[in-house]
Amino acid sequence: MYSFPGGYASDKLGYKRALLLFNVIAMAGYVVVITIPSWQAVIFGAVLFVSWTAISLPATMDMVSSVLPNNKRTMGVSMHSFVRRIPWLWGRSWAAF
Repeated sequence: MYSFPGGYASDKLGYKRALLLFNVIAMAGYVVVITIPSWQAVIFGAVLFVSWTAISLPATMDMVSSVLPNNKRTMGVSMHSFVRRIPWLWGRSWAAF
């Protein structure tokens, strides 16, 4: 669901401005959670920063496709997916202990 507005913003603003906008939105979510001590604020802030991955994916793929030549795009998308999953796997392995 979040990828649709992310793709629209990336098309209209360009991937650099869209990624900047998405990062500001995610940081605003963290600020809300840290500064307002209520469960409603935590839910609102979480909606802002948890959605960062989905909303920024179209802009990230647009960046990969415009920065890399045609014969390296598959490698770029694969490296993006690989680098995103390393911290997730590392966190899950530590959670098992």
